[in-house]
Amino acid sequence: MKRFAQMTIGNVANAAVAILGAGILTGLVVATGRASLLAQGPSRSAKDGAYTTAQAERGQEEYRKNCASCHKDDMSGSTEAPALVGETFIAAWRDRTVGDLFDLVRGTMPYDQPSSLEPKTYADIVASMLQRNNYRAGTEELRADTAPLKHVSLK
Repeated sequence: MKRFAQMTIGNVANAAVAILGAGILTGLVVATGRASLLAQGPSRSAKDGAYTTAQAERGQEEYRKNCASCHKDDMSGSTEAPALVGETFIAAWRDRTVGDLFDLVRGTMPYDQPSSLEPKTYADIVASMLQRNNYRAGTEELRADTAPLKHVSLK
């Protein structure tokens, strides 16, 4: 009987150590996950070059075909559509990412047929918008994939 009691106490102690260890491990996993999420925030700025000049030129042509009727050729906006260039636009998007802009344009435009263009076309149009807002061109094209664009800030 004494041996049974010792085994039971030993088992309880082992269980307590296992539970404590699991709690510490869970805490480490949660903390690591949080640190990873924080590290995944915007890691570069569109001001460092997020598109190519050729892409912005293609985007300007697509913009003329699909967007200019509402937002005007010069992107200055109208009574029915907001400006896509200038201080008001920059102020509205300053704390957002290129991924946020891409998602909005892709998900809502053209107004009468949202999401009707190819993802690459939307990326080209966003590149044109960046160029018109004096974000400099770089050596790589803006990708038509939201995940990496979420790492490019508009600051």
